[in-house]
Amino acid sequence: MVAYWDSGLRLERRRVPLGVIGVIYEARPNVTVDVASLCLKTG
Repeated sequence: MVAYWDSGLRLERRRVPLGVIGVIYEARPNVTVDVASLCLKTG
């Protein structure tokens, strides 16, 4: 969907796959922070 406004603004809706992130939680409580940073970095 693309919408053009009179002011020259263009709005576009895109679908982007999120993918899958698999994590093994062993004894590291900081894994959640690592996963969140990977999601933001790639995203």
